[in-house]
Amino acid sequence: MTNKISEKPIIKIGDSIEALASKNLVLSCSKNLADSKSNARSGHITVDSRQIAPGDIFIAYKGVTNDGHAHLGRMGILGAALLVVEDPALIPANCETPWIQVRSGREAWSFLCAAAFDNPQDQLDFIGITGTNGKTSCVWMIRALLRARTIPMVAVGTVGAYIGDLFVPTTHTTPDPPELYWLLSKAVKAGSKYCAMEVSSHAICQHKLAPIRFKATAFTSFSRDHLDFHKDMNEYLTAKLQLPLHLSHKDSFNLFCASLPKNIFDRLDKVGFNNFKLYSSKPSTEAYIQSKTNSVSVDGTSITVSGSISESREFLLPYLGQHSVENFCASLAICEKLLQKEFLPEEIKNLPQIPGRLEKVPHNKGPCVLVDYAHTPDALEKSLTAVKRLTSGRIVLVFGCGGDRDAGKRPQMGAIAAQFADFSFITNDNPRTEDPAAIANQIEAGFAGVLKNDLTKHEILLDRPGAIKKAIMSANSGDIVLIAGKGHEDYQIIGAEKFPMDDRLIAAGVLYGNME
Repeated sequence: MTNKISEKPIIKIGDSIEALASKNLVLSCSKNLADSKSNARSGHITVDSRQIAPGDIFIAYKGVTNDGHAHLGRMGILGAALLVVEDPALIPANCETPWIQVRSGREAWSFLCAAAFDNPQDQLDFIGITGTNGKTSCVWMIRALLRARTIPMVAVGTVGAYIGDLFVPTTHTTPDPPELYWLLSKAVKAGSKYCAMEVSSHAICQHKLAPIRFKATAFTSFSRDHLDFHKDMNEYLTAKLQLPLHLSHKDSFNLFCASLPKNIFDRLDKVGFNNFKLYSSKPSTEAYIQSKTNSVSVDGTSITVSGSISESREFLLPYLGQHSVENFCASLAICEKLLQKEFLPEEIKNLPQIPGRLEKVPHNKGPCVLVDYAHTPDALEKSLTAVKRLTSGRIVLVFGCGGDRDAGKRPQMGAIAAQFADFSFITNDNPRTEDPAAIANQIEAGFAGVLKNDLTKHEILLDRPGAIKKAIMSANSGDIVLIAGKGHEDYQIIGAEKFPMDDRLIAAGVLYGNME
């Protein structure tokens, strides 16, 4: 069952002024603002000048590529009732629309949308997961664990949002404020007690979560990504650390993966932050919760967990890879801490696979095929390392890199593929407006760095469905085909257009229809 956002945020003009003032966002205001305070009319909240209707509230902020202040001259003509701006000097002199200057238009957008939906964030306990990789897996596992106890909750992240069994497609890992606070209000009305949410660095920098304070958090991993948005890795880390440092309750339960780079813990020590526990997929005397892997197969992983609120327990997980075990430890610890009750092995054995995270494609013959979202160097290496433990046969890899995104990681991923896979098909992965062949050539440069002049371990085949088919057809029954990069995504972006395409469906079609 699916749904989609059906309500636009709407608020009384007077209430919007009070909401901004109560959060100390207001820096100054127009002389005629008092007239708006007595105006009980309601207006929609928007940052899109194309959607303005008479009586609406327009928020202008300076974005990465566009500046909403450029459209202020049209607001009086369009009938806007209130302007929320960062720079009143950019309001035309002949504009008579009342205005408020705020320190951050994005922050104001979040608080106003929250207020428009009756501040649903005040009625939920929030669990926030950040990190370069692992966010989706943790949120999915937390959802599965709470659902095993029939505890009503909402999960928000890359694969969409789930309010109980209701699936709501979303446009971003952390949705924009109108969508996010509408989702939370719908969850509250459905009786949800908890919200597990992926917290992206973009969302933190864009103040989408300003009204929210998290009761539990986890920092899963940190490696190169999003350097098309952040100027460097230091800025990227600073954004990530805002979750436990500034977006959490004072008594929040904060977890950090023990395998995180040392400089992260140095940073925490430097600012005097010690309100956190460690989790580990290896034996550790310092970890709050730790695990030991007993056995692995393509059907799952057997582990022994110790710590959290219980004695040692053995679980059989439907997940693959050390990173998946780490994510499970974090998810289990958070759920047990919040519920103050241990989970038993029988509650774990029927947990569902995580969409597109080393997800096994069903088959009755041919090689084992796994579909994974790995689209960063670190994630690709972790996935290939995990797959290596599952087979004595060959690893055939299908992967690419996204266009209009960080180009520096392309040769790095090529080098990792050359080192860990037996054969790789370099293919399209949302090339967007870039030349697909140019992207593939940049990936191929990484192969040359590792294998020198050996061109026998990879092939460029830009037709992704064709590459998937050729990879499966070239593999033997004891091999594993890893299709990386897109995971749960059911589309391919070429130019500015989305085309339907799902790696899992393509692979299943080959396995069941063309394996003779």
